Amino acid sequence: MTRKGIISPEAALACCEGKARFRTEDEATSLTGCRRSTVVSAYRCPVCNGWHLTGPGHERAERRRDALRMSRRKLAQADLKLTRAAAAIMESGGDWEDLRTWGRG
Repeated sequence: MTRKGIISPEAALACCEGKARFRTEDEATSLTGCRRSTVVSAYRCPVCNGWHLTGPGHERAERRRDALRMSRRKLAQADLKLTRAAAAIMESGGDWEDLRTWGRG
């Protein structure tokens, strides 16, 4: 920390390196699927002004958050793929019955 509470970027990176950063305490606990408890809790970081998780189970909670994020991304990609397929079938003169059998060998 330097004078007047200004923190250098190097110090900020060292403090928050590898930690998930959240905007609010509720976001930190809800996105990870954790309840506010003694096992995993969130604390306000004075360096980045965000919230980090702490406690014995915080690594597992962060992995769970990352897995949820990936599954949401995969679901969005599948939805986009289905929407594009539906548009292609409808443009080619097909009907909704073709959509039922689409993707089945």
